[in-house]
Amino acid sequence: MAEDKEKKEALYGLTALLAIAGYLTLLALAGDILHREWYVDEHHFIPTIRMFYERPGIETLRTYPEVAGPMSFVMYAMWAKVAGFSTFRLRLFSMALSAASLMLIYWIVCEQSGSRRKGLAAMFVCQLNPYFAGLSVFVFTDMAMLLFLLIAYCRFIKEKPFSAGTALACALLCRQFAGFFIGAVICYSTLRWLKMRRKKDLKMVLAAFCSVIPLGLLFILWGGIATKEGLKIYAYTVKLRYLNHLVFYCATLWVYVFPLLMWHSRDFFSNKRSWIVGVAAALIYPFFPVTLSEVTRLDGYYPSNGLIHRAIQAITPNSVSEHAVLMLFFIVGSCVVVNIAINMLRHIKQGRYGEGLLLELSLFIFLLLMPLQYQIWEKYLFMVVPFVVIYLTCFRPTSVVSNTQV
Repeated sequence: MAEDKEKKEALYGLTALLAIAGYLTLLALAGDILHREWYVDEHHFIPTIRMFYERPGIETLRTYPEVAGPMSFVMYAMWAKVAGFSTFRLRLFSMALSAASLMLIYWIVCEQSGSRRKGLAAMFVCQLNPYFAGLSVFVFTDMAMLLFLLIAYCRFIKEKPFSAGTALACALLCRQFAGFFIGAVICYSTLRWLKMRRKKDLKMVLAAFCSVIPLGLLFILWGGIATKEGLKIYAYTVKLRYLNHLVFYCATLWVYVFPLLMWHSRDFFSNKRSWIVGVAAALIYPFFPVTLSEVTRLDGYYPSNGLIHRAIQAITPNSVSEHAVLMLFFIVGSCVVVNIAINMLRHIKQGRYGEGLLLELSLFIFLLLMPLQYQIWEKYLFMVVPFVVIYLTCFRPTSVVSNTQV
């Protein structure tokens, strides 16, 4: 029996590896990564990587023309030192980061659910995300951030504060957006400490706070939240529309985990609370409708906030029907978000501080913080969607069956 189990596990692991290899090969061929010219943000990311490749040092760290942290650029530059500097070779490194991230998602779900099939399902749902696909083969900073966040989560659930804090610091040095997960770790570990008074939880809180120190030192070096050169390029004066932005993220998040929502449809949509939330969302939307990001408008990008928004615009004949569809999306998203919120509050009230609560906190801190960003863009959901996938795959929401273990 033990041998059969080992063979099954090996077979599933091999299937995961082959699925990742096939996925990345198809993306590489479809994206023509060998010959394709620089794609969108590659136009400024690759020259920045070249700066770190040719002139590594404090001066480059102080003056590189980006608002994102330097870690991703340093990683790509170090790869180029070994593999050689070319657009194609840099894209190969993106593929390696993607493969590592997908294997970690598979491992986490297998570890927490005890099911290799669920691990494959979670990996497949992430692969369906078009932003995950693009970031897997082109040179962007996001995939490195996600990899470090997943490493931090792995080390956190194993209660290894030093390595968890180190991974969190690296994630934050890739993109400052990673702060949402640091906030979740601090809140979660503090709640656990208040309940159980364990030193390990205090160490986790300390590790999370310390993970901010490297970025703080860079703030001192830069004399602000980014280099002066980066702020000159990305200097925007825009009106903050917090609630409109929050509505947009709620309206689109659920689409990227749709297969898993169908799996949990009874938990999310077959109760009176969902209908009440739906009616409330329909009443709220006209006051805070989805609006085009002002930064997107100023930069002359596509007249949308991302792929889903663009698809809705393509199938609707006018703005009235566009907002009608977006309102329906917001109703569905509100049902999902509110049910997870109630689930989270139930866990806190009952003192059930499992990993499910950490993932719930991650989602809500993300939703609280990201609408403050100067630009709203569906791509930013990329960093939280894998954690929602892990949550929906490993932990059944309990809005219908209150005694379900999470």
